[in-house]
Amino acid sequence: MRDGRTAFRQIYLNFLGAVNQDIKGLPYPEGTILAKESFNNEAALDARRSPDLTLMVNLASGQSPETGDWEYVMGADGTRRGTGDSGLGTLCRDCHLFAAAYDYNFINSAFYERNQ
Repeated sequence: MRDGRTAFRQIYLNFLGAVNQDIKGLPYPEGTILAKESFNNEAALDARRSPDLTLMVNLASGQSPETGDWEYVMGADGTRRGTGDSGLGTLCRDCHLFAAAYDYNFINSAFYERNQ
């Protein structure tokens, strides 16, 4: 997978999160799911070939304060899960801390406007 600024990604947001964005903006409500397919190059993105899959699941308030109440899930089988100070939780949190003011995600327009 490529680094954050040059990677090729397709991002999906479930209905609950999308409706919230139209009404209230941030933070996302409990139950929001963000799915990210990451591709090694533009050709793989265009062909939808061999993506790495990562999910962010918004948890109930206080369930995982170390990760901003997000659970991270990696892999198509969903067996790698991380919250709190777990290995995957820490790995994901350390990057997503840069977007803490935007509910720990990089895909909303407010984050992009500020960080272009």
